[in-house]
Amino acid sequence: MNCPNCNYPNPQGVTHCQMCYEVFNKSAADRYLHAQRRARMQRGDPPPPSTPKPPSGQAIPEAPFAAPPRILQESGPTIDWGALFTKTAERLFHLARSHRKELGLAAALILLGILFLRVTSPRTRLQVFGSRLDFAFPSNSSTTYLVTHRTDVKSWSELGGRLDTPLPPLLRDEIGTLVLKASAPKKRAQYVVLHPKEWILTASGSLTQNIPLTHPSLKPARATLKFRGPVLTRDAPSSTRLGHAMLFLLPRWPAATRRPGSQWEEAVEWVERIGDWKIIWKGRLVWELAGLETREGIPCIHLTYRADVRPRFGAVPSWAQGRVGQPTFQGASIGDAYYDPRGRRLLSNDFDQAGALRFSIKNIYLIPSDMRVGRTPRRRWGRPASALPGAIVLQIKNKFGLHKS
Repeated sequence: MNCPNCNYPNPQGVTHCQMCYEVFNKSAADRYLHAQRRARMQRGDPPPPSTPKPPSGQAIPEAPFAAPPRILQESGPTIDWGALFTKTAERLFHLARSHRKELGLAAALILLGILFLRVTSPRTRLQVFGSRLDFAFPSNSSTTYLVTHRTDVKSWSELGGRLDTPLPPLLRDEIGTLVLKASAPKKRAQYVVLHPKEWILTASGSLTQNIPLTHPSLKPARATLKFRGPVLTRDAPSSTRLGHAMLFLLPRWPAATRRPGSQWEEAVEWVERIGDWKIIWKGRLVWELAGLETREGIPCIHLTYRADVRPRFGAVPSWAQGRVGQPTFQGASIGDAYYDPRGRRLLSNDFDQAGALRFSIKNIYLIPSDMRVGRTPRRRWGRPASALPGAIVLQIKNKFGLHKS
């Protein structure tokens, strides 16, 4: 078979010219082999040894194709990574020198943005600038609060420092819904009215009952606020329910800027009923701003306080009138509250009081016999028992909670 390119006489059946390596079969593989052999010939490399032809009747073994390593290395371009890195660094340096003002302005804007986000965070503002704890309610609107009050009392009488007789315990749970309505500001003052929507009482040994809204302890309470300022006046201090709730709902804080760690005092007075005993608590609350926390997804100022209060009797049972001394209290009275600085109102206020209320009695045998569980008075020849002075102890645990609903 003569080559169409160089007219070299080739054996029959070959796929390319053995002189000039012209490919007869134009497949992709043959063209690749032809290109490789042409490159070898141009470099002057000796031709590969020809494969001997096997005897007739035997199949030609297929040898795996392996391209020479030198040819494979030369088939693809190489990248000088060091030169590329150096060239890129030079371009960036040239860009920075030619656009120094623009890059400086961009860096300054980014720094100002970071500082702005840092300074405007609620926690940083409270730490650096502080906050005023004032009140403001939307005009002609109402805010609903849920009130819970639990009283657990265990009492006994003592004679000579020893137990005389246990007295009936008291366990009472109260829950109520209060609505605070605010008027439109007039002459930089705002008036609010707190009235009950419902009040439920559950006492030990009795069924749950609804307290009528006309009850004297549920008489609406009123307060006067300086618009976007502190509480000016509060009425109904003698009310055992709404007066108590108004005191913890609208504290009379001084008009000043407060920061975390700040402390201040508030004069307080409230009335509490424990069975037939009416107790008036009077003293002060020592407040402290603890910090900023999140309550129900709202950033709130956390406030803690302790109550330095002293009790005195407002009313006593008929059998104890004129026969008991003033009470003393030994225990702890603490609470914490959460104030919403954006809404300018309290979200919650929880108060816990636990301790012993002790007072003297001129004659322990004045305690009615139906209340006594221990020994009865000794009588001789029908004469009344001699008077024995003693003391009565009321072990109280009070939990009061007020939460915005």
